[in-house]
Amino acid sequence: IMHRDLKPRNVIIDRSTRKLKLIDFGHADIMLAGKQYSNRVSSRSFKAPELLFDYRCYDSAVDLWACGCLFAGLIFKLEPFFYARPDPLNLGIVTAVARQAGSESILTWAKKWGVRLSDKQRKAIGRHPAVPLKHFRSEENEWLCCDEAIDLCERMLVVDHSERITVEAALQHPYFAEFNQQ
Repeated sequence: IMHRDLKPRNVIIDRSTRKLKLIDFGHADIMLAGKQYSNRVSSRSFKAPELLFDYRCYDSAVDLWACGCLFAGLIFKLEPFFYARPDPLNLGIVTAVARQAGSESILTWAKKWGVRLSDKQRKAIGRHPAVPLKHFRSEENEWLCCDEAIDLCERMLVVDHSERITVEAALQHPYFAEFNQQ
């Protein structure tokens, strides 16, 4: 199942049981190989590149991207991590993603998957170098940004959905080592 609308408002914590829960499955759908899905899901700041560029054969990797956005917002104290003013074509978010992930990663992904980019999208993508997430570490957030946290976040925020970390691999990541020993 794909949730397709992960964002801070859809994550709650039960303080008594110390369990995290996802809510609002209104955009959720069953994932079927080869099926085409709507790109009119997810909130702007948490939209995966597949959704931003109308690639309709996406899968649960859209949820991993959203988790990466949530996680980056938490560890870097930048909520939302990708911010842009509302615009009907989501060009502001495209630019925000390009400024972090690098324009080349988006262009390479689009070519690999046969995604046609409009002139407006190409302009929004621009010519930005990739910025490693460790550059978002500061004195204010340093205590949240261990190397394992940054590595996990980088693996979730990979533009190419086929190369993004899977849920299973994310749960086995060294960041969760103390929980995986129990």
